[in-house]
Amino acid sequence: MVLCKLLALPVALALFSASYDVDMDYEGEVNIFTGEPIGSEDGTEEKHDVKLSDDGVYDYEQNTYTYFVPGDEKMSVTSSVPNKMITTDSVSLSVEGGVTALVYRDGEMLEEADLSDIEDPGNYAVVASGAESEYQILAFTIIPEKTGMISSYQLPEGFEVTEVTIDDKEQKISNKSMVKMKDDGRYVIYYRCRTTGMEYGLNVEIDHTPPSVEIEGLKDGKARSAVTVTGMDDDDSYWLEKDGEEYDLPKDGVLKMPGKYELSVTDDAGNTVEEKFEIQFYLDRQGIIFGAIALAVIVGGIVFMIYSRKKLRVR
Repeated sequence: MVLCKLLALPVALALFSASYDVDMDYEGEVNIFTGEPIGSEDGTEEKHDVKLSDDGVYDYEQNTYTYFVPGDEKMSVTSSVPNKMITTDSVSLSVEGGVTALVYRDGEMLEEADLSDIEDPGNYAVVASGAESEYQILAFTIIPEKTGMISSYQLPEGFEVTEVTIDDKEQKISNKSMVKMKDDGRYVIYYRCRTTGMEYGLNVEIDHTPPSVEIEGLKDGKARSAVTVTGMDDDDSYWLEKDGEEYDLPKDGVLKMPGKYELSVTDDAGNTVEEKFEIQFYLDRQGIIFGAIALAVIVGGIVFMIYSRKKLRVR
């Protein structure tokens, strides 16, 4: 009985070798049922390109994702990130098959974009442009390491969350396909692709708190005296307009000139506050003094003219 089994194995391998296109020079282990290699020469599992649930293809060797134009698998875009990923790193794209790829950031098309190194924060869409139609091949988001631009992370299709910490405290995972990020804090999100087994991580500080800018001296958005802008941090940037023209904010933050103002302040996480106000015409103490002096000069001039005329008449 044992002899029959030993004789049956070579026969089975010979039959399957004839039935399948088997590489007879391969020296590694093979599946006795199919004759296909199941490992490399060093005993590790050999990995090939795999098709993903979103119809993309993952290349284990290059660690890239390829997405095809529908109806033509020769036309494709290869990306360093999968479709709908959020990352703090730069993204690299390459185009194959002569496809015309248009790249949009926050809804605006980028002219002459360097596809090999996309690093500016924003929401990106890569669109294949043809003679008759356009097709969005993939999308991704680049965020800075500190940001307020996202409040949740909907993972790419076929990916699942494995661990989440906020300020080093492990969180309970209630939804493996999405992480809510509404609270401020340092988020570390680990997740994996169910098809490839590849693991990824996102380490980002979430800050949704807007700048604490205050404008002192206003009543119902108006002032009849100088106003003072306070609360701006060194990392904040601002844009100030007076009567529709760019205007510099004094170092002490005090605005004295009458006019209609628009102030926009953005912190280092991208949170922005905007204020509109009006300084109406007024006279401060210095203005009153100068006004009194000017009035005295005018009155003195008038008196002098009257006196001079009377003196001329007497003569």
